[in-house]
Amino acid sequence: MEKPGTYTGERAPCQSGGAKRRNTLHCGSAKEKEQRMANMIEINSDNFESEVIEAGGVSLVDFSATWCGPCKALAPTIEELAGEYADKGVKMGKCDVDEAGDIAARYGIMSVPTILFFKDGEKVDTMMGNQPKNAIQAKIDALLA
Repeated sequence: MEKPGTYTGERAPCQSGGAKRRNTLHCGSAKEKEQRMANMIEINSDNFESEVIEAGGVSLVDFSATWCGPCKALAPTIEELAGEYADKGVKMGKCDVDEAGDIAARYGIMSVPTILFFKDGEKVDTMMGNQPKNAIQAKIDALLA
């Protein structure tokens, strides 16, 4: 019998409906994660204007921090959405507020995670906190309509 709190390598089924995985720290196969991550952009002070403001279309920027637990919990959802919306031209990026404080200040980011939605370079909506996937999808779908 194991001691309470002992890590066994087992984990609950992933939120995307996948089966239990042993010693897997992400949801889905490595190839699936690679595809999702390929659609994610690391947003920083150098590329924010070109990737979000000047790019046009719909963009989502997840403002987060490496030390933030809720940010880490939200990350797989954002990665999954990046893969699902890649063929619809939606750009999704992650912006570390500690590394790009100027962008966070520009948009008044006071807590993380905060998701900003842009359409044709203009900020059109905000979500704060760890949001469920369907709520984020609804915002994206409304912007695409």
